[in-house]
Order: sequence, then structure tokens, then C-alpha cells
Amino acid sequence: MITNMLRFSDKVLVFLLMSLLSSCNVLFWKSANAYNGGTWMGPETFIEIRSEFKQKSSWYPLNQNALTKDYRSTLLFHKVAGDHVTSTAEIITYDGWTLNDTLFAAGTNLVAVRGKSDGYGDAARELIAITSSQPGKTAQAETLLSPAQLLLAAVPSPNAKLIAVFTTDATNENRTGRLLVDFFDYKTGAKPTMSKRTSLELQWSGVPGNPELSWEKDSSGVFLHLESSVVLIKPDGSKQTALSFPSCFWPTSSGRSISDTGMFFYRTNPDARIEIKKMEEYLKFESIKMTTNLGSIGSGCP
Repeated sequence: MITNMLRFSDKVLVFLLMSLLSSCNVLFWKSANAYNGGTWMGPETFIEIRSEFKQKSSWYPLNQNALTKDYRSTLLFHKVAGDHVTSTAEIITYDGWTLNDTLFAAGTNLVAVRGKSDGYGDAARELIAITSSQPGKTAQAETLLSPAQLLLAAVPSPNAKLIAVFTTDATNENRTGRLLVDFFDYKTGAKPTMSKRTSLELQWSGVPGNPELSWEKDSSGVFLHLESSVVLIKPDGSKQTALSFPSCFWPTSSGRSISDTGMFFYRTNPDARIEIKKMEEYLKFESIKMTTNLGSIGSGCP
């Protein structure tokens, strides 16, 4: 009987191994792609992020996450008229991935956070600038900053003259609570440059998550929503508790899927056609109202 049981268990093991080995999803890397949002540049142009990568299932049956590698990102330049796209051009392809909500317009340039590892969303990140001599034509990518710490966000001011960079040395395993803020002067053009103005350090229990932040409309400082207060930090390195602050925390005047005219650009899934629809309720960055009530932050924000 014991021998029969062993033979049965051996058969089960062989069956499981054969099933695993016969799975193409486990054995072979397959090409895949995904669309990761983007940003409007004016009312008639949307820049979309498309990621191409290789993926396969994990050998470990309990791991439901696919293994990925060889990320490349392509920026698509869409010309928009009303609720439809009139033309699309691929303006640049670069190695690595770019997360949604990290692509911003900065004058005539674009800035983006680029990931350099096989793990989507991992800590190996840098800031790049994307420039083109003519809108919709071939663009160039140049590394602006490769910080030693985890790059959480890099947000250009509404006037595109400054970039606020948020980094941390915290990890999910080691939450030190240090949020580092650096302000850089930014010069646009065919070869954009950044030069550091000042640095400051804040304590925030949310690291290594992304901070809730919003530039002042006149580009004179950044509001940072902490646990029980809002801090206003200035490019000269000063900081103070803000007595009034935005009711909607949008990082800056770009970087959103809703245009200033209320047009929403989206795809229902990676294979679906582009959808553009008019939002019944929308808000311009310049029209965000100020409030003194922490509890009202986020109320009425589309």
C-alpha cells in the first residue's frame, strides 16, 4: 500500500512538472505592450506613453505576477480635433519605462522620470528631458539627473523656469521618513540644463510613496500636503506652515489626461481605440481655489 501511495505521489509530481513545462507562458518570453497615460500640450496635442517589454509567468505557482524585462518606451504625438485624433506620430523611443503622472510639459520641452530596471516601478530611476526641433517630429532624450536616492517626483513650475525634485532614501523595508526636496533652475531649448538652487529635508511618514504636492500658480513655491498640515516651500530653501492652500492638489499646469478645455484622453484597455470625451465638470490649474480647511482638500476635484 505504501508503495502504491508513493507511486501515486510520483505520478502527481510528474504530472505537475509536465504541466508546468508545457506552459508556454512559463518557458518563453513574449512581447507585450501597455499604454501608460500621458499629458496634454495645449488643447490640440496629447503626448502618450507606450511601453514595450518582454514578459512570462513565474515558475513559482503562487506568484501571480508576470516576470518582465527589456522595457522600451515610445512617446506618441497625437494631433486632436474635438473628440477625435487626426494624426499620430512616434516621436521618440528610449530604453526603460515611464510611469503615468511622471511626464510633464516644460515650455517646449518634456520632462519624464525614466526607470532603468526590469522591474516596472523599481527604485532605479532618472530624470530625462525630451526635445524636438519641431512639434511632432523626431525628438531627442537627454539625462538631466540621476540621483542616488529614490526619485519620487520631478515637477516643472508652471512657468517652466524651475523643477522641484523629490527624493528619499527610504524603502519599503527601511522607512527612514526622510523626504529630500531640491529646487533646480531649468533652461529649455535644444539642450536643456538644470542647475541646483537649494535643498531641504522634511520628515514625512508617507515615504517612499509619492508626496501630494502642488506648485503655486505664480511659480513662487510648492505646497506639500503632510499628515496634518500643508507646508509651503520656496526655491530659496525656506519653509512655513501654509495658512491657505489649494483645494485640489495638482502638481503643476501639465501632466494630466484632461485638457484645459475639459477633453479627457483615455483607452479602455491596451488594445482599445483612443477615446476622447468632453467632461461635464473640469477645472483648469489656474482656476483652482484656495482653502483654509484641511478637510476640504480634494472636494470637488475632477
